[in-house]
Amino acid sequence: MVGKLSFRNEKGFTFIELITVVLLISVLATIAMLNYSGVQRQAKTDLVNADLKILRAAVRAYCLDHNNPPPDLNRLAEEGYIDENPDDKFAPAGTKYSLQTSMNSIKIRSVGPDGIIDTSDDIVIDFSL
Repeated sequence: MVGKLSFRNEKGFTFIELITVVLLISVLATIAMLNYSGVQRQAKTDLVNADLKILRAAVRAYCLDHNNPPPDLNRLAEEGYIDENPDDKFAPAGTKYSLQTSMNSIKIRSVGPDGIIDTSDDIVIDFSL
């Protein structure tokens, strides 16, 4: 019996146990990443809504002073109603929110989570003068 190795009494983890733990950790990490991406999207949406409300207030102030809506949102920054025209958080860098005016209606629009304008997920504040 000299020189024979016996593995029965040795302590440690089997290969199946190790694979099970790795799979469990992978599943938990995937769930955490999916939850994190949802939180990021909601945070961006909340930030865009806050931006649009600030822009709406600035447009209303401009309209009171000039009796007309501004030609674009850059005019609000030029005349001191806002510090700067903010970037659309969902659009490519440097893209601003858009302003659309009609007879008595004003829309300030973000492209929304899909990054494409005029789709169902656009975030829009629509108000009257």
